[in-house]
Amino acid sequence: MINWNIFKFLIEDVPKKDKSFSREPLNKEIRKTIRNRDKNCCKICSGIRHLNVHHIIPNGSVKKENLILLCCYCHEFVHKHLRHKGYYYFRSSQMFFYG
Repeated sequence: MINWNIFKFLIEDVPKKDKSFSREPLNKEIRKTIRNRDKNCCKICSGIRHLNVHHIIPNGSVKKENLILLCCYCHEFVHKHLRHKGYYYFRSSQMFFYG
């Protein structure tokens, strides 16, 4: 079942970050912490494959309060909506898929 409330939260009222901001890298420990906290499933669709850690505030900190676990499909969906709203976000050359 799709959790539209979380999707709506992720695309509305997101503060913009300065384009010159450099995001801290996510390390394995942070990813593992977020996966455990979010019970190894996407917080939008409850999918369990191809999971990514998403920054709630684009280019924001790596504090666990700013991170959420999304499947690759919901992750791309959120970023497409943010791009259409004019948000700048960091696009890594690496995608982290789990599953």
